[in-house]
Amino acid sequence: MKSKKILFASLSLALVGFLAASCDSGDSNGTDDKDTAATLDNQQQADEAEEPDLAEEPDLSAEELTNIEDAVDPTDVVAQDLAVDTAPPEDLAPPKPEYAPPPYGVIPGTTIKNHSFYDPASNMSVKLSSLWQHPDKKVLVISSAAEWCGACKQEAYSLKTMYTKYKDDGLEIWYLIFEDNKGKPVDVASWQRWMDQIKPNYPTYMDSAFETGLYFQASATPMNMVVDLSNMKIVYLVTGYDATGMTNAVTKVLGISPK
Repeated sequence: MKSKKILFASLSLALVGFLAASCDSGDSNGTDDKDTAATLDNQQQADEAEEPDLAEEPDLSAEELTNIEDAVDPTDVVAQDLAVDTAPPEDLAPPKPEYAPPPYGVIPGTTIKNHSFYDPASNMSVKLSSLWQHPDKKVLVISSAAEWCGACKQEAYSLKTMYTKYKDDGLEIWYLIFEDNKGKPVDVASWQRWMDQIKPNYPTYMDSAFETGLYFQASATPMNMVVDLSNMKIVYLVTGYDATGMTNAVTKVLGISPK
């Protein structure tokens, strides 16, 4: 009987221990579940705080929406991008030639070389390229003469009248002195004597190197040439002075009737 009581007591103690352990385990799980739930709840609140509240954003009127669309036009942006991409760089544009291209010749129908002469009045050289495709000048008369030549002086006086008649239509005259009254290359003193005597109303330069000698013999002076300034072609070339022939050549290039 005593043995049964001891066994029963042992079983009772074991049962109590088992139940106590079960309670401790249940309490621990419950605490963990509460902590987990609290963590999830805190995370949800943080996420909701980061999200914009669409309900609080103001509604835009139709006029405001239109203004926004007008302020940023996608087609304008694309057009600007295309303009930037397709516009050729300025530094790649071919430079304008200084003068009409070769070949050059010495007879009518050919292109005159880009000759250079000296202007004592400005102490500078002048080149035919300064007249090529000039916006106001269309035709050039080149006369080559010597100080010793009497016929040249008569022509020089006559050309003053021609220049007055046609300069507003696009006529330019370059009168060139290549020798002085002793047959030597022209110098500033002989050029000045010519200017004082003739008093020309058109440009008169020095041709000390006698570049115009390519077109005639010095003994046959004066030489007269008409050049079309649109292409620098020689359209008329004679020795001696033919007022009618020169006038007809000049007015033909100008596209007008003789005055």
